[in-house]
Amino acid sequence: MLLLGVYHIPFVVVSYYHRDARGHSDAHTYWSVYKDISERSWFSFLDFSTDFILFLNYYPIKLGLPFWFGFLVYGCIGYLGYYYFLKFTLIVFKDSSKKYLTPIIILVALWPSLHYWTATLGKEPIVFLSLSYIFWATVSTNRSLLKMGIAFLFLAFIRPHVALFLLTAYAIVGLFYFKTTLKRKSLFTVCALLVGGFLVHQVLQIARIKRLDWERIKRFNDFSLSSFSSSGSYVPMESYTLFYKMFSFYFRPLASDVKSLVQFFAAVENYVLLSLHVVALGMLLLYFHKLKKLRLSFMWWVSFIFMLICGVIYIWRYANLGIFMRTKIMYAPFWTVSLLYLIILLLPQSTNVIRKQHEGN
Repeated sequence: MLLLGVYHIPFVVVSYYHRDARGHSDAHTYWSVYKDISERSWFSFLDFSTDFILFLNYYPIKLGLPFWFGFLVYGCIGYLGYYYFLKFTLIVFKDSSKKYLTPIIILVALWPSLHYWTATLGKEPIVFLSLSYIFWATVSTNRSLLKMGIAFLFLAFIRPHVALFLLTAYAIVGLFYFKTTLKRKSLFTVCALLVGGFLVHQVLQIARIKRLDWERIKRFNDFSLSSFSSSGSYVPMESYTLFYKMFSFYFRPLASDVKSLVQFFAAVENYVLLSLHVVALGMLLLYFHKLKKLRLSFMWWVSFIFMLICGVIYIWRYANLGIFMRTKIMYAPFWTVSLLYLIILLLPQSTNVIRKQHEGN
């Protein structure tokens, strides 16, 4: 983990200098660089989205701590998120052969864009830490339900729509995966609907949509897409087919989109992810008969549904390759681990314990 921290530090430095050179960014807003908050009380910021970040940063800002200090703090938060993400990965592959485990750990530990976005002063490090802890706690026997609840609260305060996506994934998979009484399923459904309803309300409030009006929501999304038209990495999502919308969100930028060094590295990552999906799809078709003997884990299905929900929703909101890469840190790490897990599970020469544990379930 020490080596991981050493690897993470340059991304914090790069992230700081990148934002500082721009002069205006979300990071400047979160550290209130150009806005005086001295007339406002701490609890006046106890609200959702950006205000909650200012609530967390209130006293460091009041103390006059420098801009770079915020990157140092949030870089540490991102590193902690990576720590739980790797713990999650190790549990998922705990019964795998070392010849599979070692390259997998290297692959996920060195993920450049994941390090970059979790090393910045912003929402992403806390969101990633919250998600990583929840995913880790779901597969761990050493979990704390209280800490899971706190992680979900942080996620809900910072990005309530992401908390809603995650809750939906857990609710859908939970209802169909576990065999339990109708009474328990009904209670679970009611609780999920109550929490989900509250999150929907908060999302609409942040979007300034006063009620569930499809036409109003559609206009809001159309405006969001068109607002990216002047950005450097704009993509015309409005004119794409549904399939290409989904493909663009999950796998672009690719080589044809590269206009900078950052986009080059992003394209390399996307080619790796795309290759993994092609391999997994090919193996599913080739060894389809094996699926009848396998029962994929609860966590596998949650990561799949969560990834799917993110794509289905965000294709109507975003039209920028950089935003695609930033958004990817919320679902791609956990789905990539699940995808690698599936590939190893289907390997014909594999005799590892993972496969034996799932056969005949």
